[in-house]
Amino acid sequence: MLKKYNDLLAQQQEQQNLFMELKTRYSALCAIAQTAAKNFSFDNDSIELLTLEIATLEKQIVTQTEQTYISNSVNEAMAEMGYDLIGNRSVTKRSGKQFRNELFSYSDGTAINVTYDSEGQIAMELGGIDRTDRIPTSDETEVLCEDMKLFCTDFRIFEEKLKSKGISIKKRISMSSPTAEHAAIINVEDYNITTTKPISDMVIKNKRKKSISKQHLKREYH
Repeated sequence: MLKKYNDLLAQQQEQQNLFMELKTRYSALCAIAQTAAKNFSFDNDSIELLTLEIATLEKQIVTQTEQTYISNSVNEAMAEMGYDLIGNRSVTKRSGKQFRNELFSYSDGTAINVTYDSEGQIAMELGGIDRTDRIPTSDETEVLCEDMKLFCTDFRIFEEKLKSKGISIKKRISMSSPTAEHAAIINVEDYNITTTKPISDMVIKNKRKKSISKQHLKREYH
């Protein structure tokens, strides 16, 4: 009878030690993931619940680490191609889904908007720069379509740069096609501007088509 009692005490102590180890690990993972820790007290279900929470956090941290690496690699590739980061913003939709945007300069009066969602998908679009929400004019649409076609060529170089960093983007990154329906104006007032350089709004001067195209074709990448 005494042996059975001692075995029960030893088993309970072992469970308490395991609970404390899991709780310490859980708290550390919450700090890394920048997530508020839940309050767990020792009982029959706590070890199983903590184990599940730890598995979820570990998966979340791996995803965050991967997304951070990809985001940094995208920024490096864009910088290598001569595109300056000019602004960013975070958006939460009514559905609760979160997006992060980074805005890069492209040509005079245009920029590339890179959108990251909470599931690791990335979308890239080129748009004209303005300080208000509006749709592009027909002349602006024509110029934007030209710039989008040029960016399609640049995108292949961008893809190779990411491949050299160990990132395959075929299933992860989507790019708007160079058609009038995808021509857009980007309101920079919606962004947190991070550059000290002046940002030019989109202005059509003689439709600036051929001259701008030639400038893009002369762009050098390192």
